Amino acid sequence: MAGHCSIVPHPTIPRILVVAEGERWTLPRHETEDAQAIRDLMRQRYELAVTVLGAYAGHYTDVEHDEPAFVFALETHGGSGPLPNGSRWIGADDVPDIALADNEQGAALERWFAEAETGAIPAERAPWERPGWFAEATEWIDQQLERLGWQGTGPYVQLHARGWSSVLRLPTTGGNIYFKAVTQPFAFEPPLTALLAELLPAESPRVLAVDRDRRWLLMADAGEPIRAQIREIRNPQPYQDMLVAFARFQLALLPHTPRLESSAIPDRRLEALPALFADVMRDSDGLLVGRPGGLSTDDYAHLQAMDVADLASRLASYGIPETLVQEDCHPGHWIAGTNGAIFFDWGDTCLGHPFQSLMMALRWARLVLGYDAATLDGLRDAYLSQWSAYGSLERLREAYQLAWRLTPLTRALDWCRLVASQEPSVRWQYEDAAPYWLSLFLHGEDKDG
Repeated sequence: MAGHCSIVPHPTIPRILVVAEGERWTLPRHETEDAQAIRDLMRQRYELAVTVLGAYAGHYTDVEHDEPAFVFALETHGGSGPLPNGSRWIGADDVPDIALADNEQGAALERWFAEAETGAIPAERAPWERPGWFAEATEWIDQQLERLGWQGTGPYVQLHARGWSSVLRLPTTGGNIYFKAVTQPFAFEPPLTALLAELLPAESPRVLAVDRDRRWLLMADAGEPIRAQIREIRNPQPYQDMLVAFARFQLALLPHTPRLESSAIPDRRLEALPALFADVMRDSDGLLVGRPGGLSTDDYAHLQAMDVADLASRLASYGIPETLVQEDCHPGHWIAGTNGAIFFDWGDTCLGHPFQSLMMALRWARLVLGYDAATLDGLRDAYLSQWSAYGSLERLREAYQLAWRLTPLTRALDWCRLVASQEPSVRWQYEDAAPYWLSLFLHGEDKDG
């Protein structure tokens, strides 16, 4: 299967769109993985109004896992007029007889038709990956707009539909609003976001509504992330300013640890890490031990012998208080607001050692921006200097080295949690992530700072 393709259902009957490709037929192909771009293509090519439910099937195109090829599932909301030449609707009875371009498409179609007939959808499938969810979500958003006295002024933009979340944007008379739905392992994110907006409103987007039961979050526009700007100017000063602001953000949260706990944020404080590590290591199947993309049997044995309790105890001895950690801290989650820095997107978040936020920020600066070692050291020290109440810069650097050693472990915990929550047919996308981070934890390579 080359490139991506989509299962595009008829809006009213259980039939699927296929397109002629030489003497065979194929699901509509496209190069993009972007949800909104797929929607636009289906409108332009076939005059169909669709939303992207998510990745339904797929595989890697080579053994190095470099290029994923996805079969996306779509929901069609309208437009069932004449199709362009070379395209047609097919039903379940047509699948065995039609000459499809590849076997993966045939298997995906057979599964889709079986689900449509029986209504049996895997329990792990995310709500936004199910037909009817988009209408339910937008009805709720409309209710919140009515409460606020706002009105929509344009169509919904589907920013993404991933295995862990779905994000929509809508222009309104009150400005752009953003809607986010998250899967069960990240159920803490909407209440945590609302709590942070309450505790530190100047550094947080305005939260308009939260539905805890459905794990929904509605926010006002706080501005554009600085990712594109940082990439363009390559000046490390704005990057440093944001890291300093984030350290102050963490420090301001220190008195509010009990309230952070109330949001059910994952607890990865140093005392908890040894038991969490032991739980992960029991799942040799989930870590793909001895299999492609997984841990080697030697690495697995060496990991089992690691003394996480000793590492955690040594870091705890520096007396730096634990607080909110943004485990995916980078400019895509930073906004340069008119009154200072604004931080958002708290899915990869936990209670833990604050310095564990720094590893991903420095990796991004090195791998994406190409900053040299001296610049990275300056960024690290600017962040650490904000914690001077807890020791000299030299001592804080020592603590950071230990925090860096433990950070890959907490990243692995994130991926284990996500993959375990997914339906088996899509776990292939991320199942090698936890083994990767555990390997980094073991070998201590790719070091920053």
